[in-house]
Amino acid sequence: MQRSLPSSYLLLQKGGAPIKSTVLLEQFIRDFVGFAMRGSNVRCDFSFTDGLWPVDVDKGQMGQVFNNLVINACQAMPGGGIIIIAAQNVDIGSKDGLPLPKGKYVKIRIEDQGTGISGEDLQKVFDPYFTTRQKGSGLGLQLCIQS
Repeated sequence: MQRSLPSSYLLLQKGGAPIKSTVLLEQFIRDFVGFAMRGSNVRCDFSFTDGLWPVDVDKGQMGQVFNNLVINACQAMPGGGIIIIAAQNVDIGSKDGLPLPKGKYVKIRIEDQGTGISGEDLQKVFDPYFTTRQKGSGLGLQLCIQS
């Protein structure tokens, strides 16, 4: 029996340029989060700034990021809980001390009520294939930094 590799593995292996298009983040996030949370006992509260700027993203990659983060948050709260997803417009200047070019950005914050990550594991979360779970590939956060 031949086993197929997950598409995320192929993305890491082959790379590839993102295919970007302009999206309105509020509906985009709501759609992906709703799908990822289907069947869970976790609730999601959203807080979006009025007039949130449109962004250029690779919809597939960005959707995968939200999917992975929400699934991880749900798994961290097996007894239920709340995920908070907030987005706001941010104008980054040269004096902000961030490793980003000056310009307009949309800041997204995702917070859950899970137990968190141990200090020892926190240092490894972006290592390829790292996971603390019995099942899973450990590709979620690694994919977030590939683009």
